[in-house]
Amino acid sequence: MKSEDLITILAQAPRASPPIPLAAGAMVLVVGAALLITSTLGIRPDIATAITTPHLIFKMGFLATLLACAVALTRQAAKPAGRAPVAIAIYYSLWAVLAIAAVADFIVNPADAVASGILSRTGAFCVGFVFLYGLVAMGAMTCLVRQYAPTDLPAAGRLIGLTAAAAGALGYAIHCPMDNAAYILFAYGTPMLALTLLGRWVLPRFLAW
Repeated sequence: MKSEDLITILAQAPRASPPIPLAAGAMVLVVGAALLITSTLGIRPDIATAITTPHLIFKMGFLATLLACAVALTRQAAKPAGRAPVAIAIYYSLWAVLAIAAVADFIVNPADAVASGILSRTGAFCVGFVFLYGLVAMGAMTCLVRQYAPTDLPAAGRLIGLTAAAAGALGYAIHCPMDNAAYILFAYGTPMLALTLLGRWVLPRFLAW
């Protein structure tokens, strides 16, 4: 058979069904985390008033935008033809703004009070839950991203960990009563960093075909 004939046959072959969109998969993880929190720990009791405060709006907006950037970057890693320079710029800008706001927390408020909130039982529970839920979500995201057959496996693994952690954090945020920037940087940033590094070093072997 000639090469031209083989190419023609392959081009006419039926294509596989496209995988579930990554954004849809991430939203399923967020809803799953929110439902789990609602049915077990419950929604924070002051949600009716807190939802109108700038601190909670900032926290939810930060986590939601971070998740959107993580999904865009994961899509880029899964499909190398895509590019997401805007998502990269927004991603680093988010962390820069959060870091500046965290420093401002220690300047404006008593440092002992800020530190005690970070190192409290609530902080430890937040770190643990976001990490554990993100770990489970990471397995689901790995199965989804693997369908895209990514070529840069370390980058894909790293971003899967970030996306899973961000999804868990956004779902958990409806229960967490702490909204200051220093707390967000520690209690949400720590499990995100841990899962990002874990995804970078562990997931490539599960993403390879």
